[in-house]
Amino acid sequence: MKEFDCDVAVCGGGIAGLWAMHALRAHGFRPLLLERHTLGGLQTLSAQGILHGGMKYALDGKVDDIALRLREMPQRWLDAMGGQGEIDLSTVQVLSENQYMWSDGSLLGKVTSAVGARMLHGEVDALERSAWPAAFRDLDYRGTVRVLKETVIDVRSAMRALAAPLKGSLFQAEDLRMQTTGDQVTSLEIHGTNHDPISLRPRCVVFTAGIGNEEAATRLPLPQPATQRRPLRQMLLRGPAWKLFGHCIVADPKPRVTITSHTMPDGTPVWYLGGNIAEKACKLSSVDEAIQFTRHELAAIFPKVRWQDFPIAAWDIDRAEPHQSLRFMPSEPTVTTHGNCLLAWPTKLVFAPGLATRIVQEVTERHAPLPLSAPLPLPSPEIGQYPWELADWKS
Repeated sequence: MKEFDCDVAVCGGGIAGLWAMHALRAHGFRPLLLERHTLGGLQTLSAQGILHGGMKYALDGKVDDIALRLREMPQRWLDAMGGQGEIDLSTVQVLSENQYMWSDGSLLGKVTSAVGARMLHGEVDALERSAWPAAFRDLDYRGTVRVLKETVIDVRSAMRALAAPLKGSLFQAEDLRMQTTGDQVTSLEIHGTNHDPISLRPRCVVFTAGIGNEEAATRLPLPQPATQRRPLRQMLLRGPAWKLFGHCIVADPKPRVTITSHTMPDGTPVWYLGGNIAEKACKLSSVDEAIQFTRHELAAIFPKVRWQDFPIAAWDIDRAEPHQSLRFMPSEPTVTTHGNCLLAWPTKLVFAPGLATRIVQEVTERHAPLPLSAPLPLPSPEIGQYPWELADWKS
């Protein structure tokens, strides 16, 4: 078994792991990243690409912790995308500079007046019909539309921008086995058919692997349960030509549906559906029931369209998070430290820079940078595919 040393090993090549790599390098560390599959392929590329500002989580009229913490994060992304931030993300593709909130006038007015001024400082503006995006006019929508200043990005372009400067520090480790003594990770053994076994001996290990963090949590002396999963069934619609980004608001703390528009490799447009559709669809007993439910919901929102004419697919996701005793979803990025290990979860795409800051704080409190890394004899991981490129479409 070949042996290698490094000061920090990052396990997990999603948005959290890549942003953490940049932050650690900026503080003098020489981290190596290990990814079992593809970069972003399990969770990151299943995100809708929304740089949430928190409004979605204040629709019940209450401005709680997650809404306030989300409000702080988009600017760090926008600075980076403008070439003025901590990382150069100037090549990230913006799908939409705004999102839209739509519902009947009385409900949407009540919601935005309750939370808008306190949280978003007037950044939720009502639109005259002449200023509506073309999608609402084409779909013959009859309610009220407001613009919400939240950017939607192409997530894979962000993955490319983050990964490119890290060339030579990202490695695919399909069979990764953690060796521990007490609360210390003594080595990470990497096995494969195309290389000799490798023993990587990191001074510190940062787990940003989502579901993969569960394995680390069970191997460490942590109170159990240490993790939880939040299942979603995102629905996809192939072919609608109308570009739409935003939330359909109903008398519920969560949007009836959150829609973002994307493109298949052959140029075919795709709607990616989250919000309550994704949460309710995963509770149905079959994909066929989820498809029927989704078409029924779309028909209720935009009744002038024959939604049965569009192919549809389901994409199941398990959002892996630290265990919560009071609320089901953590309100902020979370880092739990045990020995020389950090278990880290961003919770939301937009929280990636905030999580990286916390990771650096935890690592620098315990370790001084030592350039203890050498290139591993392993291939570089590829960037993963979107759900709409892999989904099983049904007519």
